[in-house]
Order: sequence, then structure tokens, then C-alpha cells
Amino acid sequence: MRTQRTAPVLNRISLLLTPDKVMDELETAASQYDSFVLNCASHYLGHTEYATYDASEGETGITWLLGKLLIRHGYDLSPSISALEEDFDRAVTDCRQAFCIQAERAIRHHILVPLNPLLPILHQQLDVRNP
Repeated sequence: MRTQRTAPVLNRISLLLTPDKVMDELETAASQYDSFVLNCASHYLGHTEYATYDASEGETGITWLLGKLLIRHGYDLSPSISALEEDFDRAVTDCRQAFCIQAERAIRHHILVPLNPLLPILHQQLDVRNP
């Protein structure tokens, strides 16, 4: 595609196809995503449940007695972990969407818009019917 006739246009196009401006803009944009943070730890600890597991329920005789010896009391962190996972997933999804939108805008602004006027010129230079 590079000929003596197309070289000036291709040189201009190749200058537009460098990612420097896009990456600089995305680096600046990344610093703005501090709003995608998780709640404080006390929010998640509020989901903690106190649980009792009674192994003797539904049992009789010696099994009931052994089950009573195995009653466990404690805190169940599963709801807290689930809430943390949901919030993390939401924050990551929101951040990814915002970053993708910013990347699309940067590519359009720094590459596609400046490139569009050059493509007809390149097409004209490549047209074999054009001497």
C-alpha cells in the first residue's frame, strides 16, 4: 500500500495511530475512579449473624444426647462475605463500564475523527484508475 504517491498520506495516518494521547487521557481518567469504593467494614460486619447449630434436633435417645453435646454457637460471616462480594462486583462492573466509555471517547477523539478526513485522500491515491 505504501507507494511514492501514498507515502505522505500514510505518514500522516501512522502519526495518528499511536496510542500515546489515548493512553495519557486514560491514565488521567483512571485517577477519577475513586468514587468506585466499597463501604466501610462496619457495614459488612452488620450482616454477620449469630448462629446456633443444634445437632440434636429431630433425634432421640443416645443420638439426642450426643447431639446436645455437639451444639455449636458462633458467628456466621457468610452473609457479610456475600454482601462484600456483591458490592465488589457492582463497583468493578461500574468502573469497567465507565472506563470503557472513556476509552471509546478517547479513541474516537484522538484517532478516528482525525483519521476520517485522510481516508478519502488515501483511497483516491490508491485508486488504480487514477493516474
